Amino acid sequence: MRYLILLLALSLSAACSSDEIRAPDNSTGSNQSGGKTDNAAEGDAGLNADGSISDEVSDGGPVESDGDLVFAPDSEPEPTIDPFEQAWDVTIHRVEFPEGTEAPAYRRPGGVSGFSLGGTEFWQKWPDGHNPTYSYSEGTELGRRCMFASARRFEAIMTDPPHAIIDLVENSDWRGSFFNWNDDFSQSEWSDGRSARLWAWRTTLVKWISQTNLDGSCYLPTYEMIEALAETCALQAARRDGEIQGCRAP
Repeated sequence: MRYLILLLALSLSAACSSDEIRAPDNSTGSNQSGGKTDNAAEGDAGLNADGSISDEVSDGGPVESDGDLVFAPDSEPEPTIDPFEQAWDVTIHRVEFPEGTEAPAYRRPGGVSGFSLGGTEFWQKWPDGHNPTYSYSEGTELGRRCMFASARRFEAIMTDPPHAIIDLVENSDWRGSFFNWNDDFSQSEWSDGRSARLWAWRTTLVKWISQTNLDGSCYLPTYEMIEALAETCALQAARRDGEIQGCRAP
């Protein structure tokens, strides 16, 4: 019996010594809890070899960093260019436009108190041209562009008008009404524009006249022309009991 017990003990000891303790295999990228490890994929940016935060994004460009976050620098917005910028300058007589500037839909002047600009009247200075047409849609591309610019010029002047033109309204039978007129030479074979004009067609209505040139530039009434008109019409109103018909500038 004693030999049998000794034999069983030796067999059990040999079996235990043959077992191996195996370490977990992390080669699959999983941790012991079954989740994936935090190792970055090859080629990813964000960590340096020593585990610190990188200051470069994947394309190698430098960025600003704040703690564990990486921010790309803000890009500067491109400046917006107003193609009708010169029309807002009340001192420029002949205005030009950037290449490719199209004629917008017509918009009447806004923000003007005491004065008004009505109508859209084109006189097209070539055979078979409209003489006149009062339809904005029947104007040429360049003619409509000039008329739109002329309305912007009116708005720029009349939001802060010369005192002389205000006095003319108070001391004559004219009540501040203008009419938008454009002489269009853009398809003419014999002539070109020369100057914007202001003309009292009737005592009750002054024509606000711009001119479209062959090269697409545009003559617009200026602040100085408004002052000259007011002076001329005031003299006529004084002589004719308030009537200003026929006065003009230049």
